[in-house]
Amino acid sequence: MASSSTAFVFKTTALSVGAMVLVFFGVGLLLAPEWEVTTTRTLSAELAPVRELVGDFRTWSKWYAVSVNLGSPTKAEVQGQPGVVGQQLVWSGPLGIARLVLVQANEAGFEFEQRLEPAAAKGEVLARGYVRVSLQAEGKQTVVRWRDGAKWDNVMLRWFGWFGALQDGCKTIQTASLEALQRELEAKGDAPK
Repeated sequence: MASSSTAFVFKTTALSVGAMVLVFFGVGLLLAPEWEVTTTRTLSAELAPVRELVGDFRTWSKWYAVSVNLGSPTKAEVQGQPGVVGQQLVWSGPLGIARLVLVQANEAGFEFEQRLEPAAAKGEVLARGYVRVSLQAEGKQTVVRWRDGAKWDNVMLRWFGWFGALQDGCKTIQTASLEALQRELEAKGDAPK
């Protein structure tokens, strides 16, 4: 009798777990594979100094409101020439490597690729995203349009992006970064206080 009830419990558990896995992947495949968050702000500075700061990763520590934690210690390093395609802001730590790579620079602004790589596997990319910063002069001011986004084929990442916390975090970072960029322009004397 005990073996019959044990078999029933085992079958029921196996079917329940199987159904949960199917629902997880089935619904995960239906979730949107892409997301984008946009923040627009008019800065009280002319285009040239805004462009200079946004195109130079060496200045980002003064105004970019992101905190990358890849374990202790996490180190940040800038590689490449300011405003030149291929320039990188690289964070590295025991848990992996995060890169922000300048992939396009033109009069309209900049496009950066975000990459998250495991610590051990060289060349493997766990997740990719983008940052697009468009700049438009309006008299003595500059309209900055900051977009963060990603396209994820991975079902786990789709679930992660679906809940909205990621997008809320991006919006917070964008808003704080643009406010700090305005303050940095004022500190440099490129914008009225």
